[in-house]
Amino acid sequence: MKKTCLLSLVAVLAIVMVAGPAFGADRDNRFALGGRISYLLLTDYTDKNNANFETEFGGAALFEIDGAWYLNNMFSLEMGLGYAKISVDDKNKTTGAKISVGDITQIPLTLTGRLHYPGESFAPYIGFGCGYYFNSISLDNALQAVLPAGTSVDIDNSFGWNLGAGIEYFFDDNWALNVDYKYVWNEADVKTTTAAGTAKDKVEMNGSVIGLGFKYLF
Repeated sequence: MKKTCLLSLVAVLAIVMVAGPAFGADRDNRFALGGRISYLLLTDYTDKNNANFETEFGGAALFEIDGAWYLNNMFSLEMGLGYAKISVDDKNKTTGAKISVGDITQIPLTLTGRLHYPGESFAPYIGFGCGYYFNSISLDNALQAVLPAGTSVDIDNSFGWNLGAGIEYFFDDNWALNVDYKYVWNEADVKTTTAAGTAKDKVEMNGSVIGLGFKYLF
């Protein structure tokens, strides 16, 4: 899946590059709205309190709406609101057996500063930003059925960072195509409540985001 996504993004970028010259856009003090679809792949995580188990995350589609303010041709601020549903398994590293835990739903609200190469049509950039992640978890029905009655698992909202690079291609004065890669850092508290009390743990949700999007500049 990851390889297919990468090849698709490369193909789209190649088509754009050979499609012919573009008019470019003057981006001085302009606003933009757009959308993006990305492939989110979080890194598997080993619990420090139980090194025999590894949390495995499935790849997920991340849907985003974006707004950007281009201060000039070199610098912009981008805010995004996204949605992703990520499957979670626990793997016994000794036996290889897996248990389906359920799904984590994540709604990231991010703010990223981007430094652009000031090209008219092609504008490569690097970006660094932060985000607040609204998290929730739903347990797999089979797991819920074997847990003691009254057991609940909750995940807190969290704060994170992102670092990435990409390229924007401006077809004309209003429309732009965007391809980018980000690495995100994000750690959330998890609480498991049973009749005996509440146990707290942390889960790291760091990983890669590869996206393709568009913008309309006003």
